[in-house]
Amino acid sequence: MRRSFKVSLSAVAVAAHRPIAFIPVFITPSGPVGWHKIPSWYQVSGADRMIDPAEERFMAKRAGAITIEFPTASHVGGITVYSKQFTHVIERAVETTAVNE
Repeated sequence: MRRSFKVSLSAVAVAAHRPIAFIPVFITPSGPVGWHKIPSWYQVSGADRMIDPAEERFMAKRAGAITIEFPTASHVGGITVYSKQFTHVIERAVETTAVNE
């Protein structure tokens, strides 16, 4: 499988990666989920080896999300090979949900 992270980007990601404080994350309730009422988008990485793409599709469907699939994207495809397309998806989501004041 082709490496989708450039070596220089890998070094930055490793240097910036910090462990989270697991206890509060898994004990503190976050409140009601938003995807029941708020429009959502989901980007499926078709070549993801961390999260099964079938599971990604299931989660997107369950949330009623507008789903975009990048068939050859790895787990980090949204910030590497498909960064421009992924940014476009985010921009569309923002434009669609922005409240005009």
